[in-house]
Amino acid sequence: MRNKPEIRGFTLVELLISLAILGEIATFTIPKVISSQQNGQNNAKTKEAFATVASAYQLYAMNNVLTSNTSISSLTQYMNYIKVDSTSTLDGSLNDSSSYSCSSRVCLKLHSGATLAFGSVGSFGGSNTTNMQWFLVDPDGAYQGNSSSIWGILYYNGRVTTWGQMAPNSQDGGGTYNPGNYDPSWFSW
Repeated sequence: MRNKPEIRGFTLVELLISLAILGEIATFTIPKVISSQQNGQNNAKTKEAFATVASAYQLYAMNNVLTSNTSISSLTQYMNYIKVDSTSTLDGSLNDSSSYSCSSRVCLKLHSGATLAFGSVGSFGGSNTTNMQWFLVDPDGAYQGNSSSIWGILYYNGRVTTWGQMAPNSQDGGGTYNPGNYDPSWFSW
């Protein structure tokens, strides 16, 4: 009579230990993957909003006389957006953790889901390359209480950047500003 080969497998204890180890790895890995994905989406939506402003500026400059009194509101007819939003509340930015109400600003819902907000008044205040106007981009377009918005800057020469990357001694009609550490960690050019 032949001896049957011994069939070996994992014991229940070995399987449970393996599952526990995989669970611990997943506990630390999954939130980082989700956070990284969200950061990538926020970055892409913000860049798209910045491109919308830059493109509208170029179209405006081709069809109109650009002056130091031109405002971002003048550019809206050249922007591709879904609707004007007058009811939402947006997140603040790193330098200003408050919220922003669309009832007191012009807020445009973009196709990406982001919201572009800016004042209905204001101008470059001059025609130097350091004269600028502010705008705010909230990538998720809704108030989450997490300071996820980022300040964008449109210069008189058409350059678009962030507060953290602005030129020293940038000016609008109301004052002079310098760059600060105000760009969120998820944003990169």
